[in-house]
Amino acid sequence: FAAYARWRCRLTPYVYSMARVANETGLPIARAMPMAFPDDPESDGLLRQYLFGDAFLTAAFAETIYLPAGTWFDYWTGARADGPETQPAAFPADRGGPLFARAGALIPLGPDQAHWGQKPVETLTVEVFPGNRAEPFALFEDDGDTEAYRNGEWARTEFDQRVDGDTLVLSVSPRAGSYDGMPERRRYRFEIHGPRPGAVRVGGRPYSDWRYEADRSRVIVPLEAAPAEQSIELTGFGR
Repeated sequence: FAAYARWRCRLTPYVYSMARVANETGLPIARAMPMAFPDDPESDGLLRQYLFGDAFLTAAFAETIYLPAGTWFDYWTGARADGPETQPAAFPADRGGPLFARAGALIPLGPDQAHWGQKPVETLTVEVFPGNRAEPFALFEDDGDTEAYRNGEWARTEFDQRVDGDTLVLSVSPRAGSYDGMPERRRYRFEIHGPRPGAVRVGGRPYSDWRYEADRSRVIVPLEAAPAEQSIELTGFGR
């Protein structure tokens, strides 16, 4: 329970941004399968699984989980699978159910804390599951306490990614807007799931401040936010 409570707290930037989408479009955060995949007839009878925002697919009290067309990453193990496919609803003993992230997902995470607001969000972690996106992910932030956002006191940051052969290209826009209590500085910690790349470039130049965690199959790229759009290229990534 404690692990889920803390993880849910870390997920607040993602959930808050999905709530903004719900407010603007009417598309709920928890999306029934027929709503999320209207062109897939297999989704019509799937009552025990759903999409949680744009990124996550999960199931509850189910013996199997159906993965629609596309590439999916088992969030607990890192294993990749290509849909359409039905799998056993397997998950670690200390977790409550299966959880998958779709290829192309960009998931912003806050710091590890007991409750939201305990620590300033100067460093934002962005989990990257490589894939092409139809549109950027928009991170929405405000003071979290008042309705000042109704008067335009909020900030928006866009993240995007695309895969071109064995090259993964990430882009991050500068924050647009402001709100009371907004951290003056912003750092990013990109956690990119996949193999070790041949090289990393930022803004077209070689970048050495990165590392590869082989035990978790992910690339860690820390980056200081800049006043202009930034691009990160991982070459030799698909090898």
